[in-house]
This record gives sequence, C-alpha cells and structure tokens, in this order.
Amino acid sequence: MNLSNYDRIEAYLFDLLSATEKNAFEAELATNTELQEQLNLHRLEHEAIQLLEEDRIRAQFAEWKQELMTTPEEEPKLVPINRTRTSWRYRIGIAASLLLLLTAGSFWWATQTYSNQALANATFEEVSIVRSDAAISTRFSEALQEYKAQNYDAAISIYQQIIAESTNNSERDQAELNLIAAQLAKGETAPARQALKRIAQSPNHTYQKEATTLLSKLDSIWRKLLRNS
Repeated sequence: MNLSNYDRIEAYLFDLLSATEKNAFEAELATNTELQEQLNLHRLEHEAIQLLEEDRIRAQFAEWKQELMTTPEEEPKLVPINRTRTSWRYRIGIAASLLLLLTAGSFWWATQTYSNQALANATFEEVSIVRSDAAISTRFSEALQEYKAQNYDAAISIYQQIIAESTNNSERDQAELNLIAAQLAKGETAPARQALKRIAQSPNHTYQKEATTLLSKLDSIWRKLLRNS
C-alpha cells in the first residue's frame, strides 16, 4: 500500500477529510476494488487494536492477581492490619469491574451494531420513491408491513416479485436492497452476501456504496466474536 492511500484511508476513517475530499474518495472507492480491500483491512486493524486493549487489561488483571498471591501474609504489628492486602484487593476489584464492563459492553455494542438483525435494520430502506404504477407501489407497502411484522419470508417473496416485474431501475434497486435486509433478518447470510458482492461491482446500481459498506461489516472481526460467544 502506498503512503498516499494509507494517509487518505486513515483520514477517511477518522472523518478528517473535507466534504470535497470525502466525495472524491468515495467515488474512487466505488470503482477501485484494491482501495476497497485496503479500506477493509484498515477497519479490521482498528478493530483489532481495540481488542488488544482489552487483552492488555486482562493481562494487567492477571499480574495484579499474581502479585496478591505472592504478597507476604505476615505484617509488622504497628502497621495497620491488611493495608497491603486491602490495597491489592481494591485494585483487583476495580480491574475486575472494568473488565466485566468492557466485556459486557463490547458484546452489547457488537450485538447492536453487527448482528444480522442490526445490519438488516440499518440497511432496510423506507424512503418513498416514484413508483412506475399503482400495483408496484402497493407491493412495496405490503412488503414493508410484512418486514415490520417480521414475516420475512413473505417480504422476501414480494421483493422478488417487484424485481422480476418492475421496469424501473430505481424500484428494482430499492427492492434488491430491502430483499437483502430481509434475508439478513431471517438469517440467510449466504444469499445476502452473494447479492451484495454483485451490487458492489455494479457502478450504476443506486446502492453500490451501501453494498460495499455492508460487505465490510459482514467481514468484521466483531461478527466473528458474536459467532464465537
């Protein structure tokens, strides 16, 4: 990776680019598969660093515990009883509480951000667009109600019908995006991923950028943590 790309990706991830620079970067990202891979790698590196920080705290906790176990039990008479042991117990208590909060908080955050349901809800598009005819408009409304009622099979079926029958590119693109959301919500990750890869490689698709972003989230290390929990 050249330094120019490295700096641009870091600035993009930390939201340091101007609006013009950000638009230019995202436009290049939409057609440059190598840049997409580099961006995904950077995201994984950042997530790995967060995990390493948690590992460092675990290591510190283990060190404090070991020091406590090797602290002499006998103390001089004039020294307040258990001062040393109390100090270590206090530190271990703080560390244990912090570790518990980090673990629980990380799992909660990952669930709220990277679970199938979270990704589906973040992907699902409710914005109304001009429909080619009343029948298509009705089907979008029906699919929306089925999705909200968690009747994902019914929603998937309706979106597939819209894709097959609509002659409007915007309608088909929106139906495809919502179909993917319904598949994720149902737990059908494989077909959703396959559709996302196709859309991410289609420069004219309305939701190419969204597909690229969602693919990177599906490959996130947080997803692996959720599967292993």
